[in-house]
Formats: sequence, structure tokens, C-alpha cells
Amino acid sequence: MSVVRCRRCDTHWSATVQPLCPVCLLESWLASPDLVTPKHHPEHRSAVHDDYRSILAPEVLDDLRATLAAAVVEGTWYYNTEYEKFNHVTRRPMDRKPGAGLHAGSTNPDRHLDDLVVADADRAPHVFADHRDETRRKITKGVYLPLETCSRSKCDNLRTPGEQKCAIHTSPPLANVDR
Repeated sequence: MSVVRCRRCDTHWSATVQPLCPVCLLESWLASPDLVTPKHHPEHRSAVHDDYRSILAPEVLDDLRATLAAAVVEGTWYYNTEYEKFNHVTRRPMDRKPGAGLHAGSTNPDRHLDDLVVADADRAPHVFADHRDETRRKITKGVYLPLETCSRSKCDNLRTPGEQKCAIHTSPPLANVDR
């Protein structure tokens, strides 16, 4: 396990578990102007949509910083081959169901959703909820691919999203080895 130190904020984290600094990542998520789109916001539940959608649980939005802080540490990164973006998926952050699903044309949720997804997590993040069975299906079908390890010999850190190398081996490096 490689503990690294962020070059921007001095946070220490395990690069074998997380490819990016969790503190910097959380701040980038919270700074995203489109983090919670109207489609997924519970205040817009009465708007009818032509497709299935999820709405976030009000308690997620009431405590968004804490929910995302838990998610950034607990979640798993995947490359979404369907959209060619990196997603971060967390099962029941803070032991809460993050949302509910609504069928096309409906304004009433029909099922609880277990996973909080931060789509395009490294670039233009936005959050929604998904069902654990849908996440499993995406993993099984190869829609969600786990991050690979650094291409540098004998380095078992996760690759930085969109890169071949980890946070300490990218150029310029995002982190230093903590000694």
C-alpha cells in the first residue's frame, strides 16, 4: 500500500485505494455548478420526464458535504464505457439510501435506490442515485470497468482517471510518496 501526500493540500491518502486526493476531489465536487441537476433534485419531483430517472433523497441534499465526504472515502471508481467517463459509486453513504427511482411519466417514486453515483467524477461531476442491481449489471456487462493500476513497473497505485500512471507518476505529479 502506498501512502501519498497531495502536492496541493498536503492530505495523506492510500493511492492503492483512491487515485486522487479525497480532500481535493470533495472540494471539486462541491464546486461543480451542475452537481445536482433539476432532473435529480427532489424539489423538481413533480416535473414529468419521458425517461426513467432518480431523485436524490432530501437528507442527502440537507447534508451534502458530509454525504459526499463519506462517499469520496468509501466509494469505488469505474470507467463507464457507455459514456466514456469516470464514475464514482458508493453503496449507501453514511448508511443512507441516497435516492428513489421514478418511472417515465411518473412523479411518485416506486423504489429505493442504494448507490450514490458521481458521474464524470474527475471533470464535470453530477450526482444521482442508482439501484445496486443496476450497478452490478453494469459491472458484469463490462459497462463499468474498475480502474487499473499504474503502468509504472512495481507500482500498485490506482491510475489517475484518464491517465496511464498514478498520482505520483503523472507529469507533473499530483502527489509525493510519504516517507
